[in-house]
Amino acid sequence: MKRYCMTALVLLAVCGTIFAFNREDIIKVKNGEKDLKRAVLDWAKLDGISIIGADMQEADLQYASLVAANLSGSRLMRADLSYANFSKANLTGAILTEARLRQTDFRDAILRSADLRGANLSTTILSNADLENASISQRFVTVVSNQKVRNFHTIQWKF
Repeated sequence: MKRYCMTALVLLAVCGTIFAFNREDIIKVKNGEKDLKRAVLDWAKLDGISIIGADMQEADLQYASLVAANLSGSRLMRADLSYANFSKANLTGAILTEARLRQTDFRDAILRSADLRGANLSTTILSNADLENASISQRFVTVVSNQKVRNFHTIQWKF
């Protein structure tokens, strides 16, 4: 197991150099640290990771893979999640105000009570996402309604 972990860290260090994510930020995530403000995690593969209640304000998660990750209660204000894969992720109660969500994949994700006010959802993939009691800017009502999301009737449309 130790050898596997060491190999994984070496691989992450090499990939971090190639793909530009910050090796120290990856180690913070793997150690369960919650202070990840302005972390550079673009292109990182963090599938299945659980960092509940993390402070990831203004973090760079472009092209990151967080399939089935648990980020419930996390603060992702003004974070760049463009092209990231959050399919089947749990983002219950997450704060994503003013987050950049260009082509972000939230397919089958749980976004219950998530705050998406100010986030541009025009190209976001929300197929079968659970948006129960989520707060969303009213201008995206058409975008969201066309994607067959779950609990559409409970969304809190904000101005």
